[in-house]
Amino acid sequence: MVAQSFTEASTVLLDMDGTLLDLDYDSYFWNEYLPIRFSQIHNKTNNEATRIVHHALEKHRGTLNWYCTDFWSHEFQLDIIGLKTEISHLIAYRPETLAFMNQLVKMNKRVVLTTNAHPNVITLKNVATGLLTYVDEVVSSHDLGNPKEDQAFWHNLQSQLDFDPQKTIFVDDSSAVLNAAKRYGVGTTVHIATPSSKLPPKPCRDHPSINNLMDLLHPSMTLSITS
Repeated sequence: MVAQSFTEASTVLLDMDGTLLDLDYDSYFWNEYLPIRFSQIHNKTNNEATRIVHHALEKHRGTLNWYCTDFWSHEFQLDIIGLKTEISHLIAYRPETLAFMNQLVKMNKRVVLTTNAHPNVITLKNVATGLLTYVDEVVSSHDLGNPKEDQAFWHNLQSQLDFDPQKTIFVDDSSAVLNAAKRYGVGTTVHIATPSSKLPPKPCRDHPSINNLMDLLHPSMTLSITS
């Protein structure tokens, strides 16, 4: 039986960037800070560096490489984690995350951080926020060999976690990832419409879409199921 509300779910799968943490840090790093540092390190103009970086990123969008800091360190011949650390003071929770996570601690749920982020990025962000103290388990797509957009990820996740998809709620800001989870059979998929503090809400029509994680815990919140 599919969980129709948050209280009925036994397992909660939570994305990290854009769901628990403010996506503005990542958007700023990849779109602005990395091109600036690339231009400085490789003696390129800002325009040339921006073109090189953005072209390379777009070529690998949606693949495991796109999320892999080791791949980009080799591709761009620089230290991605080192550069990310330079601006780690910008890593921040989304406004309602801590209240939500503190409530989850009080509920008898299995909470799994389920992310495409590379393990070294998870470590960096945990140092900045202490996020991992609020979850029971952590799964990176890099450990499973496929991004969350691929069905192989969900099959491998099932093998590792042995969760009941019908009693699972998965929360993410990516509609492509949510679509993949739904195709696999995850009973309830929830979209975050406000992943970045710098951007207006962008609701998704294919999944229940919320602005605030605390909405999930409201007694009157019934999660519609997309067939």
